[in-house]
Amino acid sequence: MKLNNLTSEEIYYDHVLKIQEIVEDDVFLNKTMNEVIPDQIPGGNQAKRWAKAILESAQKHQVPFQILYSIMVTESRGNPNLVSNRGAIGLMQLQIETANFLGVNPCIPEESIDGAARYLKSLFAEFHDWPFAIAAYNCGPDRVKKYKGVPPIEETQNYVKSVLSYCSAINWDDY
Repeated sequence: MKLNNLTSEEIYYDHVLKIQEIVEDDVFLNKTMNEVIPDQIPGGNQAKRWAKAILESAQKHQVPFQILYSIMVTESRGNPNLVSNRGAIGLMQLQIETANFLGVNPCIPEESIDGAARYLKSLFAEFHDWPFAIAAYNCGPDRVKKYKGVPPIEETQNYVKSVLSYCSAINWDDY
């Protein structure tokens, strides 16, 4: 009623109503991450709606929430239906081969998030460096190995900068 400025519960067949999903992640984030003010979370409401699921997967797989969330914002801005021109699918923009390897359906946001968290954990275990792990998420671990760090690929360098910039915006510079 508030969203549509209605004073009664009566609606008519020709009314055009605004519908908004109720997201309680702001309250959840306030209670769980006192250092993060919801307005500082990048990505807008479409991205913020996934914050709780991302935090749960990040905790489950012991990866920083800020990095996992920032990857999601960089990859899809919170759009679980996105398909890239290179075939990456869903919220976390997993390639089919990666999704199959992880045993997840990239079209299901919660599975995409969980698979991305596991993948990110394995990349960090391999490289022991968050910028390298982020680069590997973007261009694959073989290129990071080949260049012994973030490859000199403009897209990947911009990707790493973007993810780390979002991390910084949500008070995490511990990389």
